[in-house]
Amino acid sequence: MHGQAVTLPWQALTSSDGKPAVWVVDPASKAVAIAPVTVLAYGTATVAIGDGLKAGQTVVTAGGQLLSPGLVVETTEAAR
Repeated sequence: MHGQAVTLPWQALTSSDGKPAVWVVDPASKAVAIAPVTVLAYGTATVAIGDGLKAGQTVVTAGGQLLSPGLVVETTEAAR
């Protein structure tokens, strides 16, 4: 997303090659992939993501430490 921050729980944040990233879910296959992101700000329990996500993408917010690229996951609707 460009020009608009997305706020996520800090647990969603991981790293890829030493840089901030999150796990995203492919809507068709339900497989996860790592997505590099730009962090605008760190809060007490949240992070504000500036770039690296597209509108409508599903981001893994818990259990990311158990994932690996291509792993198929079940999703639930997040509270908004």
